[in-house]
Amino acid sequence: MIGPSKEEIEAALQPCFSQVDFLEDGLGKYTGLLSKFLRSQPNQQVYLLQRAAEQAEKIANDSYPSYPEFSSSLFLNLGDQQDNLDNYEEALVSYSRALIIQDDNPIIYYCQGNILVKLGRHEEALTSYDKALQIKDDYCDAWNNRGSVLVELEYYQEALASFYKALAIKDDDLNVLKNIIVTLITLHSYKEGITICNKLLNIQPNALEILNNKGLILSLLGCYDEALANLNEAIKLQPEYPLWWANQGIVLARAGRYQDSLASCEKALKLQANDESGYYGKACYFALQNDVDLAIENLQQAINLNPRRCRREAKFNPDFDSIRDDARFQALLQG
Repeated sequence: MIGPSKEEIEAALQPCFSQVDFLEDGLGKYTGLLSKFLRSQPNQQVYLLQRAAEQAEKIANDSYPSYPEFSSSLFLNLGDQQDNLDNYEEALVSYSRALIIQDDNPIIYYCQGNILVKLGRHEEALTSYDKALQIKDDYCDAWNNRGSVLVELEYYQEALASFYKALAIKDDDLNVLKNIIVTLITLHSYKEGITICNKLLNIQPNALEILNNKGLILSLLGCYDEALANLNEAIKLQPEYPLWWANQGIVLARAGRYQDSLASCEKALKLQANDESGYYGKACYFALQNDVDLAIENLQQAINLNPRRCRREAKFNPDFDSIRDDARFQALLQG
């Protein structure tokens, strides 16, 4: 027997939504407003969430402290929906309200930390993740996100320790493994980085990002042919992605194949002129030849397009060692 279609179910629900305003204050009205929100037009969503928050407050005041877990879950749910709308300040208010009701729920601290990251408040986010981990020390995602915050704060050794804590809990977590690789590159721990790349490629053989990272690491170890084999595989699987071409250009420049290097960087720019990768690759190309002016010019263009990524990478990239003391290079890193 075939049941009603999704369209038929939605059509049947519409008359119910028209009655939400007539419901008494409480859980039924909160649920109705949230259900209506999930099916509403964008220009109505903020208003419906505000009304649902009013209902959550009334429910919490009536039931707290008898049912703190239930009451806090209402605000946790609201925070998640506000996060989905990119209303981060409102989401933070909801998570903070949930914690006032129930301060021993690691999920709420974790969500609060995620919102604080999106607001650029990294030190506060770190505190939230620490509180989540004090309650639940095997919280893999909290360890991972804590590590990411530490990377943003440039505490790379501490970040790596957090990522390895996460890996000890879930040793096949692809996001954790990727974060470890990037951090190891930053710390110039190349051989350890190769070990992690191989571990991840055993799990996911065609992981393009890892093929790319492994290629870059191998080139820093002087293994240029193997490095290019990994980059070529990434390009074969995704030929229209400019980052793979730009990084192929960087590897070729490290190998001293400058003409081929420039062609790869130009290919990246041809694929996507407003992507920073081609300009960053050309900055490495010129820096490795001690052409300071053109290295600075291209790095400036890359930073204009993606300042966060390019400044962070240039700060630790050995390709720029020959121009690192140049005042213009230092000014670009500072912003």
